[in-house]
Amino acid sequence: MQSANAQGYKIRVALIWTDYDLGAVTALWHKPRRYATFLGIELSYYYKGRVLIVMPNGFGITWRKHDTAADYDTLDSVSIAKTPAGLADAATQAVEKLAAAAGVTVSVAGGSASTSPAKSEDRDRIVLIAAVLLAVLLGAAARFLIRRRTARPQSERARPPGR
Repeated sequence: MQSANAQGYKIRVALIWTDYDLGAVTALWHKPRRYATFLGIELSYYYKGRVLIVMPNGFGITWRKHDTAADYDTLDSVSIAKTPAGLADAATQAVEKLAAAAGVTVSVAGGSASTSPAKSEDRDRIVLIAAVLLAVLLGAAARFLIRRRTARPQSERARPPGR
């Protein structure tokens, strides 16, 4: 998608794999055209360009104050595999075809899409390791405090404060 934007074909893409990805508007699940219209309106204050929605059952596209009928005709030739990777591949093909229909050649080979998952996995691993280390440290601190409390003589534990 960066290549498309760099070549002058401005577009934002939303991959919607589950209804959870829709946030509070789950009623628009499996309605990519209606969700595209909704999201286009939501984003219009900050972004007025093309917005492509990719759901497992189809595409939605919106571009404020532009007719998108020809874009939908172009998208009819793109199929979507029913996997998360299939959704991403369909989005890539859709952007390539839409850009080509607008006279823009887009090359996605070797782009950031191929490196992004690795960076995400690395970050996820770091977060997981940090969480495990924090849990171990908290467990060790709790054990230390419990042992310290039970190691004090009975006379110190029963003595009222201030004596």
